[in-house]
Amino acid sequence: MTPDERIEELEREVARLREQVGVLYKHLGIGQLAAASSGPNPAIVDAIRSGQIIVAIKLYREQTGAGLKEAKDAVEDLARTLR
Repeated sequence: MTPDERIEELEREVARLREQVGVLYKHLGIGQLAAASSGPNPAIVDAIRSGQIIVAIKLYREQTGAGLKEAKDAVEDLARTLR
């Protein structure tokens, strides 16, 4: 594995872990704190705003490693906050 590939892998892992922490914050009822600390991914927000929900879900899954249902729920939650 090249150093660049390793860096990309680590960046994906950090993003996935950040999202899991956000899910835990939300589960514990402190979701606003999690949202304020990192904010949503701009590419996902752009996809939602342009009506490309499937693309947003795909981006979310790539970023976080989440399953399909978790990603769909998270993107739908974000979409509701953007309205």
